[in-house]
Amino acid sequence: MNKARLLKIVNITLFICALHQIVTGLTGHLIGDLFETLHPAGGILFGVLALIHIVLNWAWVKANLLK
Repeated sequence: MNKARLLKIVNITLFICALHQIVTGLTGHLIGDLFETLHPAGGILFGVLALIHIVLNWAWVKANLLK
């Protein structure tokens, strides 16, 4: 799998994961025990995807932020 295709998949999944975190964070009191499972697991997945996103975009980070 090439880098551009992998980045598209990671970006879409990262966006969905961010939405998931927002929704479970705002509605956590409504879904009770399910929140205790979904929100922390989603947070871990979000963190992992964010790190993968940064690694895949490291050339851009170096060129623009680490001059």
